[in-house]
Amino acid sequence: MVRHGGERVAEWVTTSLLAAAAYLALLPWDLRSIRLDPGTGETTTAVTGSRVISLAVILVVLAGYLGWRDQPLWAAAAFVGAPPGALMLASLATHPASNWPVGWVFFTVILGLDAVIVALVVRNARNILDRLRSQA
Repeated sequence: MVRHGGERVAEWVTTSLLAAAAYLALLPWDLRSIRLDPGTGETTTAVTGSRVISLAVILVVLAGYLGWRDQPLWAAAAFVGAPPGALMLASLATHPASNWPVGWVFFTVILGLDAVIVALVVRNARNILDRLRSQA
């Protein structure tokens, strides 16, 4: 399928906006904010596992979409992994915590690599399905 450059750019912009919106909707702006758990008296983080998993599922779907649409693999890292990474950098820069540069680099690399891997797997699965359809 041959697409025009404008269509690819529209997909990239839409994917970037959806990835950023998912991050903003699911994770608190102050990632280091720790509140006292009233039941046990222990401190906890405002980031919950269910929200992180929800964000991961959304990012996997977006990366898979780019892979299915045969976008370049770098696009998955740039337009799925980079927007949450940039927002995380802004959040950590405005609310510094100990060792935040190391944490930011780690999570940004993980976001980008995961997006590329998902896009590659989905692209290969689509190619296999196309070959099977053509043989039938």
